[in-house]
Amino acid sequence: MPVSGLIVSLGPDSAAVERTLATLAEDPRFVVGEQRNSRLALVLDTPNQSADREAWRDLEALPAVRWIDLVYISIDPNEADPAGGTRHERRH
Repeated sequence: MPVSGLIVSLGPDSAAVERTLATLAEDPRFVVGEQRNSRLALVLDTPNQSADREAWRDLEALPAVRWIDLVYISIDPNEADPAGGTRHERRH
């Protein structure tokens, strides 16, 4: 189960920011943290890597999102990816 800590840079359009915040607040994949100026803290929690990729695409498509910084990620190295294989294969 991927869990990511993100800092999202928001654009200057206040109406777009409000729509983006409302969308994120209703999406169970995201935990909305503190907003300081144009920076918003988020936690993304998804059941698998395919869902994680989909959530990133959805986040990038929101109207006020300008940039996403990945601050932290935790991925189970043994987690099977529905697209096939595992995310991290052990090499000896």
